[in-house]
Amino acid sequence: MALDTYGLSEDKYLQIFEEKSEFAIQCLSRLAMVAARHNVQLASLGEKFTWNLFSEIAYATDDEARVIQTENNPDEIKKRQWSGIGPTRDEMMDEIKSVGAKTEALVDYVSELATSVRPGITD
Repeated sequence: MALDTYGLSEDKYLQIFEEKSEFAIQCLSRLAMVAARHNVQLASLGEKFTWNLFSEIAYATDDEARVIQTENNPDEIKKRQWSGIGPTRDEMMDEIKSVGAKTEALVDYVSELATSVRPGITD
């Protein structure tokens, strides 16, 4: 694990870390509250199971939050994307459509070429 401030002052980094810690503890507390509501003792499940459960719930929540944010505020998602890592989903879909169109054009061309070289021969 590395603590990289990305050029922020250590005080600013620590402020963000504290805010995120507060949020993580609130999420963990919420998990314990829901478990208690269902008469589940998290301690009886073991630390590893509880951590894995918490991680899975956090992952699913992050994914749903990303979907909601993509629908309602796509500019916020774009700000958080790493540029230069690879094409976006939309760019990939555009490229797939382009390849499909080129393939269709090539098939048409080859078919036209085959019929012009040997008239009467088709599929």
